[in-house]
Amino acid sequence: SCAPLMLLARELTGAPGWLCNLCSAEEGGAAVLAHCTAASSLAPPGEARLVRHFESGLPLAVDAPLRKGRVTAAHLCPKPPSAVIAEGEVAESGMGEAGLCRTQAKVAFDCGAGGLLEATGNHHVLFFGGVSEALAKAMELAGIKARILR
Repeated sequence: SCAPLMLLARELTGAPGWLCNLCSAEEGGAAVLAHCTAASSLAPPGEARLVRHFESGLPLAVDAPLRKGRVTAAHLCPKPPSAVIAEGEVAESGMGEAGLCRTQAKVAFDCGAGGLLEATGNHHVLFFGGVSEALAKAMELAGIKARILR
């Protein structure tokens, strides 16, 4: 269900999106996101690396420390078709926490991490740039109700 969001990420920003999971909410409103896959172009040049996969230990997974900056996260819900969208700032990435998938980022969401965790499930797509309004309009043109968390 993330493929449409990945395509929209490319169209809206000119860059790939990152498929990730919300792992935890921290004090102060930041969320830790992680997944064992990411486009190497999301990291600063030369910083993405191949490492062992988190759950299986089998080769290989991508650890791509994300560059800092404004981001938009979106979660697509199939039934009924709807989307939850939130903006924030990448505060930290490449933390290397052993108990998480390899590509990791801490994002300070404008709405706070708790609200995002309550309103969504697994699998989000993170876009670089503040594109929540454009993304919501694109979703609504496709007949998908979009809600921006602020």
